[in-house]
Amino acid sequence: MCVFKQQAEFMSACGQTVEGLNIDQAQLYAKLVVEEYGELITAGNVENELKELMDLMVVIIGYGLSHGW
Repeated sequence: MCVFKQQAEFMSACGQTVEGLNIDQAQLYAKLVVEEYGELITAGNVENELKELMDLMVVIIGYGLSHGW
């Protein structure tokens, strides 16, 4: 199963929308992208960098799905 579908299923299970534009949800994910990027650039070691990179990937996908993409 692809990560986009997995994220869409997770978001739907949490009561979030994945079809069409949801401005409030997209703004939340935009804030999470900034937060996760900040954590990535200050991770300090390779293991933490990988964890933060995966977190960043998840919130970027959530941002896109919040736009219905």
